[in-house]
Amino acid sequence: LAMSSVPPPEPSDIRILTDAELDSALSGAASSDSSDPAVHRERGNAFFSSRAYSESIACYTRCLALDPPNCVHWNNRSAARLAL
Repeated sequence: LAMSSVPPPEPSDIRILTDAELDSALSGAASSDSSDPAVHRERGNAFFSSRAYSESIACYTRCLALDPPNCVHWNNRSAARLAL
């Protein structure tokens, strides 16, 4: 199976969140037992942006438990696993 040749992102395209930005992104989220997959997706996105891939995988997995047919959650978790 041939893999498509996708160039890696340019360093200028990668933005690492500062600790303050990550805290701000996560402070607005509801508790981890929230039944809203959007809450977990936003947390996962914040972790992914800060290169905390294992934490983002956990958030996206929670999204999948709450909303299995949503392909965005599958794609997000796949991207985080590839980034590990």
